[in-house]
Parts: sequence; C-alpha cells; structure tokens
Amino acid sequence: MTMRTLTALTMPSNDGDTESSSVPQVHALNILSALYRDTRRTLCRLCQRACKLLSWVSLLLCGPMTGREFFTLFPALYPFLLSQLQEAAASVNRSTHSEISLV
Repeated sequence: MTMRTLTALTMPSNDGDTESSSVPQVHALNILSALYRDTRRTLCRLCQRACKLLSWVSLLLCGPMTGREFFTLFPALYPFLLSQLQEAAASVNRSTHSEISLV
C-alpha cells in the first residue's frame, strides 16, 4: 500500500454502515502513526550517530579539547556545519509537516 492509499482509507465512507467502514480507517491511521513514529526514531538515531562520529574524529585528530578550542583551530568549519545543520533541520521540519498533514 502507498501513502495515498492509506490516506484515502482514513477518510470516512459515504455508506450508512459506520461500524464496518470504520475498521479500515482505524487500521490505516494506526499504520500511518507507526510509520511516522519509526521515521522520527530513525532520524534521531542518525543524528546521534553523526554527533558521535564527529566527536570521535575530532578526538582522533586533535586530542581532547572543548568545542571553542576546536572551532578556533578550524574556524571555517563552524559556519559550514551550522548551515548544514540548519538545512537538515528545515528538511526534517518540511517532511514532518507533510506527513502530519497526511494523517
């Protein structure tokens, strides 16, 4: 099933039998809800892994130091990483809002 099919199933049917027509709606909403939750968890795991990788690489390259010391040594990295983070956050917000509107 596609997202469009699931979304279509969430709409109430026009026949008079509300009991039998609500079962597909409930299942479609449950599936969409599970997909949304799984997407959020996956994004969270990816962010955590990326942070751990950055921490590990900076530790290997520079030894233990604070964030301020790291960005003092590599000043061009701060604006680059900030722009990448803002772009990723905007992308997540756009996909989150579009999926919420489907439900």
